[in-house]
This record gives sequence, structure tokens and C-alpha cells, in this order.
Amino acid sequence: MVKLNEYKELSQNLLGRLVGMDKATMQGVVRRLKERGLVDSRPDPGDARRTLLSLTTEGNRLVAKLLLNGPAVSRETLKPLNQQEQRQLLELLSKIV
Repeated sequence: MVKLNEYKELSQNLLGRLVGMDKATMQGVVRRLKERGLVDSRPDPGDARRTLLSLTTEGNRLVAKLLLNGPAVSRETLKPLNQQEQRQLLELLSKIV
């Protein structure tokens, strides 16, 4: 959902590649997000084989709320580590993203 928020509209295939999900997993995730009213889809006018995805108004609201809460969640997650350990963990994580 954050990638859809960032790009506004993406093909399902490209979204899957951006978030590292295989086709079958992506289809399931998209189906559940659509069932919850968080994502809309439409055929790509330039290629009928592709489906374009975008966030609904409710999806945009949820992403905005989650992005606001993100820093607090990160602080709480890192709390057991000292400053040096926190920096080291974040540096290591950045190498695999």
C-alpha cells in the first residue's frame, strides 16, 4: 500500500516486483485489499492483459495513519538496543533492502 501511495497507480505485476512478491502471493494480497475496500483496480487501456491498481480513499487514509505511527513503532522496536546497536542494526538492514 505504501508503494501505491508513492506511485499513485501501478500495474499489479510491477507492484509485485517492487515489493518482492511472486505473482501468486501478489494476487492474494490484492484480492484481500480489494475485499477490504483499500485498493481499486482497472484494466490498463494500453494493454488489456495488465491490471492497474490504485488506493481508494479509505486506502489513502489508512496509509496516512500508518505512516504517522511508523516512527513511534520504530522507536519502540529499537528501544532494547543502545544507540550504537540501533545504528548498526539499521545499517545492516539497509544493505538488504
